[in-house]
Amino acid sequence: MVVRLITFDLDETLWDTPSILASAEKKMLAWLDAEVPSFSEAYLGNQETVRHSILADRPNIHYDFNKIRIAVIEEVLGQCDVTPVDANELARSALCIFHGERNSFETYEGAEQLLRDLSEKYVLASLSNGTSEVYRMSLGNYFELSLYASDIGVRKPNPVLFQLIFNHTGVSPAESVHVGDHPIEDIEVAAKLGMKTVQIERPEREISPLADKSVSELGEVYEAIVELDQ
Repeated sequence: MVVRLITFDLDETLWDTPSILASAEKKMLAWLDAEVPSFSEAYLGNQETVRHSILADRPNIHYDFNKIRIAVIEEVLGQCDVTPVDANELARSALCIFHGERNSFETYEGAEQLLRDLSEKYVLASLSNGTSEVYRMSLGNYFELSLYASDIGVRKPNPVLFQLIFNHTGVSPAESVHVGDHPIEDIEVAAKLGMKTVQIERPEREISPLADKSVSELGEVYEAIVELDQ
């Protein structure tokens, strides 16, 4: 197999997403509490219930975590007797606060070095269901293309994001390797497309039987890809 293209998932592959999201939400809630003192208590008490209700009523936004977050905040603000117009304005401002923190973080050790080394030999691309803005980071410089579910209108494991990358780069699945942590949203969909796969081991994830390689840390990814590129 000759490898020409490496695609990367982002969250939980190149950085620790749960801690980043927790920090971003804490900062967002502090800001909202300053605007509406009763917000945090109401939000923390029933955000999951509100989220499930919104997705049941508006399944067409399931692919966009930003739209979901705004809708949840608006709904909770409404429960705090904030008018719809003010709730929308506050929710959008809160999302800016959230993303300011969401994109201020450190990657896993060795992430940038890995991308730098791989970019000298392969075309790199990223695709994510999340809302990080990799093009605002130095890591973004190594990717030929970075796609987000929120921009495309579908989310993994829908194969459309992968297919768009193949179309853009002119590289076939058989010449590609995908690196990610999720057994279904990353490994299964990529394998079914005909890609080789490297799964990053995470405690909360099962190792997919479809993974060609599994590694415990990013430092092992380069060697795994070299072994696949035979």
